[in-house]
Amino acid sequence: MIAAACAEVGVRVRCCYEVTDRNGVDGAKAGLAENERFLRAGGDGHVGAHACFTISDATLDAVCGLADDLDAGVHMHVAEAPVDAGAAARLRDRAPDRTGRRS
Repeated sequence: MIAAACAEVGVRVRCCYEVTDRNGVDGAKAGLAENERFLRAGGDGHVGAHACFTISDATLDAVCGLADDLDAGVHMHVAEAPVDAGAAARLRDRAPDRTGRRS
């Protein structure tokens, strides 16, 4: 809906749906499914994840796996609050190296 509205008025946009565990496991799975639906339908965007402190390691792995499968980037808020101080460490091992392989 947002992507269509932006296209209608001529605004460029890259969309994503923020996955979070705040709505439980089923909510996180629904968020992943929405990202996959949009991107597989040709939408211009990334796999979205809310801030690191709102998602479990399992959900973060699922976000990264979906991005790998779809050859897409990941959009995530980082360093939003002191509680997110460990975000860099959690993301470091999941980031691809410059050859595209995970470290």
